[in-house]
Amino acid sequence: MDNAQPHWESVLRRIDKILEFDEEPRQQAAMLHVVTKRFIRAFDEGGPESDKEFWERMVHELSGGSPSPYISGWITRFCAWNTKGEFFAARKYQNMSSARAPEWVI
Repeated sequence: MDNAQPHWESVLRRIDKILEFDEEPRQQAAMLHVVTKRFIRAFDEGGPESDKEFWERMVHELSGGSPSPYISGWITRFCAWNTKGEFFAARKYQNMSSARAPEWVI
């Protein structure tokens, strides 16, 4: 983890370049930007233990959907397109406004 913070800062700068693309990649970049900032913040605030709720909410199972069960959590921000190339942006929370989404999603 010695060189991890500069790596994630570099990733964040590259994500920002995606904002020059079309709408779907821009939405993906916005989602990745938030998660990547949380990665970097962990280094500034003393590691993953400083933001334990965020790390514990990486992935979790939700039921009631089709197909059921399916996963949710911030890890789904890395999966914005399905196998057919259709943009779906992690249906449950990624399409919520930040005012309605749980804090750990943002």
